[in-house]
Amino acid sequence: MKKLIIALAVIAGFASHAVHAGPLPEAKPDEAGFSQAGLARLDDFFAREIAAKRVPGAVVAIARDGKLVHYKAYGQLDAAKGTPMPLDAVFALASMTKPMVAVAGLTLMEQGRLPLQAKLSDYYPGFADMKVGVPQADGSLAMEAQASPIYIHDLYRHTSGLIYGGRPDSSSLVGRLYPGGTAPAIEGDIQSGAGYQGLLDELELANTTRSAEWVKLSYAAQSADARLVATKTQTADDAGADSGGGGGYFGILFKSLTPDAWVVIGILGVMFLIAALVMVSKAVYVTRTEGANRRFMTHFRQTSDVLKVEAADTGVAFGDSSLYRLYRAGLVELTKRDVGRDGRALSGASLDAVKAAIDADSVREGYKLNAQMVLLTIAISGGPFLGLLGTVIGVMITFASIAAAGDVNVNAIAPGIAAALLATVAGLSVAIPSLFGYNYLASKIKTISSDMQIFVDEFVTRVAEAYGAR
Repeated sequence: MKKLIIALAVIAGFASHAVHAGPLPEAKPDEAGFSQAGLARLDDFFAREIAAKRVPGAVVAIARDGKLVHYKAYGQLDAAKGTPMPLDAVFALASMTKPMVAVAGLTLMEQGRLPLQAKLSDYYPGFADMKVGVPQADGSLAMEAQASPIYIHDLYRHTSGLIYGGRPDSSSLVGRLYPGGTAPAIEGDIQSGAGYQGLLDELELANTTRSAEWVKLSYAAQSADARLVATKTQTADDAGADSGGGGGYFGILFKSLTPDAWVVIGILGVMFLIAALVMVSKAVYVTRTEGANRRFMTHFRQTSDVLKVEAADTGVAFGDSSLYRLYRAGLVELTKRDVGRDGRALSGASLDAVKAAIDADSVREGYKLNAQMVLLTIAISGGPFLGLLGTVIGVMITFASIAAAGDVNVNAIAPGIAAALLATVAGLSVAIPSLFGYNYLASKIKTISSDMQIFVDEFVTRVAEAYGAR
């Protein structure tokens, strides 16, 4: 959408003549997207307003995309003298800061700090006992007590009863009584601190009367025993502590932990210890098993007689080898069937029975390899959720304490929130190492399981070749 700029200045009081440069390059209305008939209605509108004496005159400028399409003066600059309105007339503008003040006030209202129904005297006690000027027949003002106090919303809608005072165009009685716009100056000399002897730290002059509450507040903020400002003498030793030493930021976090967060972090600490023990013990176990399996397979494949592997390798220890234990299980089954004695051979059904027995032992070996791995999965999946639980509870307690104290500021919120997040950090500290350890151990266990399956097939095949029925 193209930008449309309309500048309208209407004489409300008086204007002075000044020389201005040409405002903008001109363009035809239809070229800029305007209706010539529509712009002509402006002439009728201002003609009616001037004839009704609502405004003496005006200057209207309408532009789009930097091109001026309507620039015209209406009425008179000075109706009394009959001076026509020039295009470059300079107007006196008022209330230019009202939009900013209104936005600031409404922002405070949204924050609950400046309710519209609050009394003005709650913030400015000097407005508590206002008088209302009632014009009298003789031209004087009779001051009467106000029927209702001034509220904040009265300031927004111009119903407070406050007026400007003297203005050049003012026809009010107050304007005539105070043509300068202010009350009469205080007569006589003003003396401050007459008879005072001693050192003076500060002298403050105000252009309005200060209330007793304001003086008390100022004293409380500036006196030697002020309660609104806290002072502390800092030494070189505690300067480091305040800047992060003596425990640093984590020290601040630990001090801000709530009891429930300590409970959650304690549980997570136990989980981490258990997970660490499982990872270390399983890593040692699978490493020994892998090494023993390699040694056993080397000897198994070098021995010509499948039934004499153990006898040929009495000097080598295979106690940690899962393949050796499977071999022992198969050897037991073959011994039961007197294989190798008096030329006895195995039938196909017997070979299947031997293989089934070895497979059963292979499954049991798999149970041993995967034992306690579930503890790692619990740490991986449960650690972050426990930490999140501690964080949520900590945040709830922090906001509840702030609501109870009625003190809303960053310094009150930040330590509690940061300490609550420490529970989540603890949960992730448990889960992340457990995840790495689980993946490493799972890959090792999968390799050993595959080796066991291969060994079972190889062992049964060699037995069938050497002692199977022809």
